[in-house]
Amino acid sequence: MVDITEAPSLDAKYEIFSSFIEAEYGYVGVNYVLFTDTRSLQGIHSNHVSKRSGLPGEWREIYQRNNYARDDLGMRMGALAHQPILQSSFYRLLHEEKLPQNLARVVGGVRDFVSSGVVIPLEANGVRAVVGLYDTSGKIANHDARFERDRTIIQTLANHLYMCSD
Repeated sequence: MVDITEAPSLDAKYEIFSSFIEAEYGYVGVNYVLFTDTRSLQGIHSNHVSKRSGLPGEWREIYQRNNYARDDLGMRMGALAHQPILQSSFYRLLHEEKLPQNLARVVGGVRDFVSSGVVIPLEANGVRAVVGLYDTSGKIANHDARFERDRTIIQTLANHLYMCSD
């Protein structure tokens, strides 16, 4: 936490956080998104600043080419929720065919690259953010149990990154 606090820039803070979260918890993909407007879906998707690392460039190209940002359920829910959302809950909704087609296509696309993970919503001073942590190991039940076990620490670190981000 001290290293994150003392890092001189957002890039440096993010690098410390993402390196630690991968080494300690196995999250190879880390997305950090600061929302400047969450009053509408358009605001959520058009007014944010993000840092991403760990997932293959191929995924980023697919995401952009297919315009997934517009229907990204993790981003939507993260911008509006107050509790962490496990990636497995999105996959369960997909499997049970409880998602509208536009959201289902994005969740299905994510599943091709991310086996498990968690979206952690953050908020302070009226500004919202989300940290998405992604695991590609293929073991959803193991991830979900590990997250629940380490939830307090992971949330504290994510919140600290957020609070230190000017």
